[in-house]
Amino acid sequence: MTIHAQPGAPLTAAEIEALNYAANGYTSEQTARRLGLSRKSILDRTAAARRKLGAHSTTHAVVLAYRTGQLALAAPRSAA
Repeated sequence: MTIHAQPGAPLTAAEIEALNYAANGYTSEQTARRLGLSRKSILDRTAAARRKLGAHSTTHAVVLAYRTGQLALAAPRSAA
């Protein structure tokens, strides 16, 4: 299956949250544990964000989301 970029599509709150954890150095496994989700859910969220931003990697997605004002870099929320 080919995944096409969706430039201009806004990121969801879940996609932003996943990118924020990535920006703070968390792996998808660590993020999943902190949020009580599966690793696949986190990977799906970051993949959707990359697709919407037309990014080549998660790091690239973080930069593009920040540059477009969709991601404000902040420490992730504490685990419940």
